[in-house]
Amino acid sequence: MNLTDCVGNCPRDLSLQILQHERANVSNLKISIITVTYNASAVLEQAVRSVIGQDYQNIEYILIDGGSIDGTLDIVKKYEDKIAFWLSEPDHGIYDAMNKGLSYATGDYIYYLGADDCLLAPTSISQVASYLQEKPEVDVLCASVMMVDAGNRMEKVYSSDFSEEDVMSGYNTPHQGMFVRRELLQKYRFDTSYRIAADYKNFLKFYLDKDILLKTTDLVVAYYANDGISGNGTQAQRLEDIRALQENGVDIEPYYAKRKQEKSSTIKNIVRWLFDKTGILQQIRLRRGWRKHCCEWKGCRWCRR
Repeated sequence: MNLTDCVGNCPRDLSLQILQHERANVSNLKISIITVTYNASAVLEQAVRSVIGQDYQNIEYILIDGGSIDGTLDIVKKYEDKIAFWLSEPDHGIYDAMNKGLSYATGDYIYYLGADDCLLAPTSISQVASYLQEKPEVDVLCASVMMVDAGNRMEKVYSSDFSEEDVMSGYNTPHQGMFVRRELLQKYRFDTSYRIAADYKNFLKFYLDKDILLKTTDLVVAYYANDGISGNGTQAQRLEDIRALQENGVDIEPYYAKRKQEKSSTIKNIVRWLFDKTGILQQIRLRRGWRKHCCEWKGCRWCRR
């Protein structure tokens, strides 16, 4: 029996007991947050503080470092009493490190937060946990993220509400917005032969497999620094996207058709640089839904406060 069944049929004391039990179940859902890092001393502390500042208690925080030599470990040791597990050793790239973190995780769901990203607010994980508690059948939850242009200190929501055409054209929820059942991710670990698009390969698998329940929510959970290795639309990324589609048995013609509509990335980058230098880019973005970044985290490198 749950609280809904009890309304109007149970004594008040029993209703309160059921409510307390359901709230306790929410906190019993363990979320493993994994951050992988390498020489990220300039940005890591903001990510760490956003995790340990969550109001949700049942978080397992795991940090995997690739053998940093820039002061990253000083930050890790500063907060190590708040970190469930960490290690520092050479790895074979980001996906090797992400798999390594998964090996140590014991949570019900796995969430990857980049060293240069941070959770949106102290309530981010508790909101996700409440959603997953209400829908325990969900295998993959895709939330939205707030994409941040660090150079211009501007932000815009990157929605998880993609069409099938979007997905087949190379778009997916970034790992900063994905919560995946641990057993599922252990079955489909990141393919370390990829350098950029292993997360896209996994997303395609989750999206296409009818036995995997994937849900989306407009809840915004994190700030996503839009300057990472896979955030720039390079030719290398496109080749890996195509490979991911092929390995998931998807027709790649729609992908090519979508990309043919785009201008040369080289020309786009040159124009973007010129617009950025002249301030035009900022004005364009303000008209396209971007806004000045402002958050509640103290010490935010984007707010500069």
